[in-house]
Amino acid sequence: MIDLSAIENGVYAWCTDQIGGTTFIFEDQNAPIPDGSFATIKVVSVAKIAHDSMVYEYQQDNDKFKESVEGVRSALVSVNFYRDSAFNKAAQLHASLQKTNVTDLLWNNGLSFVQVSDIRDMDEIISAEWEQRAQFDITFYVNSGYNELIDRIDKVNVIKVNEL
Repeated sequence: MIDLSAIENGVYAWCTDQIGGTTFIFEDQNAPIPDGSFATIKVVSVAKIAHDSMVYEYQQDNDKFKESVEGVRSALVSVNFYRDSAFNKAAQLHASLQKTNVTDLLWNNGLSFVQVSDIRDMDEIISAEWEQRAQFDITFYVNSGYNELIDRIDKVNVIKVNEL
């Protein structure tokens, strides 16, 4: 199972490590928008990219099977900057993906960097004034897995049906 908060926390750690003085919030959060410059982080989609590994292990102590499922998922994350130097901050964060210490930080937070989109300049008029905005998407691979105890099937009744 995917832990969205772990993805958000990993991206947040990267963003705050690289861009000082900017408030990062999770999009769709029920918090007020800050007065100064800020950025949002939003996990846009998570997709299965390959077959999952499924392992069943019999546990004698409780007469059940432990089902372990593990796989890799692709997570698309949108990072949006607003107001003061939005494009420059997006470019700085975007460029940081080339740094070894950044890929290590992401890896240590369970995120494997795959690709990043171009930065989009999305300035908009708000109350007759321009508001600087910039946005890019980044794709990570993340591990997904869960364990579950399932009951053992003791007996299956099979009924023979005569063919016509």
